[in-house]
Amino acid sequence: MGLTALRRHWRERQELADQAPLPEDSSKATETPLPEDFPARTKLEAAGLTTLEAVRANLSNLRKLGLTKREIEQVEAALG
Repeated sequence: MGLTALRRHWRERQELADQAPLPEDSSKATETPLPEDFPARTKLEAAGLTTLEAVRANLSNLRKLGLTKREIEQVEAALG
């Protein structure tokens, strides 16, 4: 294979790579949105926590996000 053929081959591969669709972010596909009746849902969403996984990951920060002790207890109970 000559140098010209290698360049053409490389250029074609680059063009195909640029046209290929990006794979979907699979981590977002597995996240569960907060249920409509979830305790303190409005406050949680206002703080950017829109999934059950995000709430679980931030349990220790809920007080800092403006939730009351009672709301935190309800959230923890709802998470099980």
